[in-house]
Amino acid sequence: MVYAYNVQWRRRPVKSLAVARAVAGSPAWVRQPETMASMTAPDGIDRIGPTHRPPGMGVMRQRWGRLLFLHWVVSPDAVRPLLPAGLDLDLYDGQAWVGLVPFVVTGARPVFLPPVPGVSTFDEVNVRTYVHARGADPGVWFFSLDASSRVAVAAARALFKLGYRYADIRAEVDGERVRFASRRIAPGPLPAAWPEVKWM
Repeated sequence: MVYAYNVQWRRRPVKSLAVARAVAGSPAWVRQPETMASMTAPDGIDRIGPTHRPPGMGVMRQRWGRLLFLHWVVSPDAVRPLLPAGLDLDLYDGQAWVGLVPFVVTGARPVFLPPVPGVSTFDEVNVRTYVHARGADPGVWFFSLDASSRVAVAAARALFKLGYRYADIRAEVDGERVRFASRRIAPGPLPAAWPEVKWM
């Protein structure tokens, strides 16, 4: 099965909380007026607490650049069967959201090592939806995780059991514009696996 994406966007500094939404195939930037207090209402799910840094030391370091969030409204009935048992969709206005998120990773490495030239920088794209576990622990469920580095894919699968796949990803910057294209080439070694989703 071949997955291919071709996206183009303009780079602009983020000045306020904004969400890229694509409704009926047409993206539109929408300002979100919610305050921090309203992020937990009305369903009672704490969406702020999980964003705080946990105690202890991290295992990896990396930076993300040229980041774009494209989101489409999708019927919950279409997405729910794709989730594993124990996870529920985190709905917004009664709708599920599916996102396509391309970006470049720089400086990826274990915390005790410096970045490695030719290995620590690569392009990545993921397809995601938003979930919670029975009213708690909000998070992201990845339908796909593709990266342009065979080393990063192998490490993520072997060390963290993440379902990364190797892809031919191109991100060309021309002034304010970024042209992005991705084509999955290798499913990668087991044991990582997740539900397959076909995008037309």
